[in-house]
Amino acid sequence: GLLQESDVENSYFSWTRRDNRRRVGFCSRMFRVVGISAVLDSPDVPEWVLDYVVYHESLHLRQRYGCPAHHDSQFRSWEHAYPQWREAERFLSSL
Repeated sequence: GLLQESDVENSYFSWTRRDNRRRVGFCSRMFRVVGISAVLDSPDVPEWVLDYVVYHESLHLRQRYGCPAHHDSQFRSWEHAYPQWREAERFLSSL
């Protein structure tokens, strides 16, 4: 219920080929592509952490194309709507 269909419609989601630990996700708003690091494709990663990363990157798709894709106060308020965002950030920083 945190995302709207319009946030992710006509978008492509995929795993990366490499298991990047620093950049666990990326988004191209122009091409509406979200890539999630293969490091998260592991039974050691809680599902809610993966969901958080997908949610975070999907929020960039929500941002209007043509405007900078920053982590501004509006973005952070959307991001902090995710119930376990603090725990997810802690987990990701421990990778």
